[in-house]
Amino acid sequence: MKLNADWSNIVLVRSAAEKTFPEARTIEDLAKCPPPVDCEVRNACLSVEPEDGEYATVAVFPPGSRGVSFRGCNLDNVTLPPDSVIDDVSCCQRRWLLRADLGKRHWPVDGKGKLAARDLYGATQAAVVAELRKAGVSVDVAAVEAACPAAVALDGKAAPLAEKEN
Repeated sequence: MKLNADWSNIVLVRSAAEKTFPEARTIEDLAKCPPPVDCEVRNACLSVEPEDGEYATVAVFPPGSRGVSFRGCNLDNVTLPPDSVIDDVSCCQRRWLLRADLGKRHWPVDGKGKLAARDLYGATQAAVVAELRKAGVSVDVAAVEAACPAAVALDGKAAPLAEKEN
């Protein structure tokens, strides 16, 4: 499969102000490239950090993109073109969102929009709440529990489900 040089060896950034190195591209830059079709993309960091609480993948690839094979790519929160293939060993494609109410931590999300019991770094929701409280940050436990069904009684009366299983 032919390597697509426009889409390989790049790093996606949010704005032109963040383009401080040659490999940096914005979604607007990528929209000007021909859509990748029946090709291979290597070593691209196309991960998109969603806005606070946003649960959606982002369409980075322009219309007409299809049949892309990915190797060594970070595809977190990216909507892939139809008929794409991901090398599971060298790529990652997770869904996560940023939670301001939990210390701007990144939380994995399953296909139904439910948050995992641990953040991307392995900390439980209860541990994050305790850490924030220790630092003097007020945490609305009821709001966190409503948004994070995996977290049970973060007020300290019971451990999250993930901790009970261990």
